[in-house]
Amino acid sequence: MNRREERARRICRGMAFGYAAAGAGLAVFYAVRGNWYLAAQSVGTILVLAMMYWAMRLLHIKPVWQLCSVIVGFTFAAYTLGVACAFYKILPGYDKLLHMLSGTLSMMLALPLFYAVKAGHRIEKSDCALAAAFCVAASVAAAGIWEIAEYALSIIAGIDPQCVAATGVADTMKDMIVCTIGALAGVPPLIRFYRTGRGGFLYGPAQAFIEINLPAECAAENHQGDGEERELSAR
Repeated sequence: MNRREERARRICRGMAFGYAAAGAGLAVFYAVRGNWYLAAQSVGTILVLAMMYWAMRLLHIKPVWQLCSVIVGFTFAAYTLGVACAFYKILPGYDKLLHMLSGTLSMMLALPLFYAVKAGHRIEKSDCALAAAFCVAASVAAAGIWEIAEYALSIIAGIDPQCVAATGVADTMKDMIVCTIGALAGVPPLIRFYRTGRGGFLYGPAQAFIEINLPAECAAENHQGDGEERELSAR
């Protein structure tokens, strides 16, 4: 484990502890006040950590602490503060800010997916245009899937997370628009990543994920390619 990952591991564990403590504290606070809905939401924030852990185990993904730190931080802002602490209702624009940041985060998460499906998994400068288009498309698709999930929740639970009663389709469309803006804001750093080879704050975690979880397959494929070249030269 390199120095950056070791530092990120310590940070992530501290963040996860604080995240879980905040969720537990809020659950007790709302239970004492008799608000069982928000108490359940507060417990749900803690379950996100367990879901992330088991998702990595089931998919055989090695932990990348830089990326985990970003996910835990965003989930705390979106779920613990936004839902359990009702920031979405208290702070004007908080909902749109988080939707925009979700677009940028989706860009980061889509980059490893691009290399997971790319033959050889090698990061090359020539990938820039296709990777950018893929990541933006994935981010916009994620926004659409999220809005579909909110619509399904409104039918199942009888709540109105999309504010349809007050805004019609305006709130949903604005959420998708700001998410797209957030995704497009992630394109210049992505171009810089391909030009310099340095991921920085935004794509450094994605680069670490690719290096930790995909290089073995890449090396095997490169070795096979070298063998084919030697065979062709012998002929």
